[in-house]
Amino acid sequence: MAKRLSLLLCAALLSACATPLPYPAAPAASPPPFEVAEGIDAHLEREVLWGGMILEVTPRERWTELEVLAFPLDRRQQPLPHLADEGRFILVVAGFADPLEYAPGRFVTVPGRITGLRRGTLRSADHAWPMVDSLSFRLWPREFRQNERRWSVGVGVSF
Repeated sequence: MAKRLSLLLCAALLSACATPLPYPAAPAASPPPFEVAEGIDAHLEREVLWGGMILEVTPRERWTELEVLAFPLDRRQQPLPHLADEGRFILVVAGFADPLEYAPGRFVTVPGRITGLRRGTLRSADHAWPMVDSLSFRLWPREFRQNERRWSVGVGVSF
């Protein structure tokens, strides 16, 4: 009985230290935006989990569009900007997203559904970017990359 109680206590203490994922129910593997753009018909309505750096914010009448440069995500679902980018995508958010808060250079993680394709020109070349509708997304703190390799050990006593 004492052994079970101590195992239960250890498990509870260890789980209290774990940081939950922002989107635990998100798809495990999502194709990169450049791949989706090449074959949009095969990916329409697919759920994805993408992340990256905001490049541009465009408020519309009833929604806001954020152009995002995608990067691979780490195990904590944070974008990895030191790796090669995976193309761009357009995040469509219902309502108004303040361009001062969602400023270019900030990073996001987005669970969403692929709803279409936006065609445009970038550096005199034609491009296509997948559009993703999302009800919620994670805007990372400005300094999130500086906190990557921190760890700590703590011992506490409670009465």
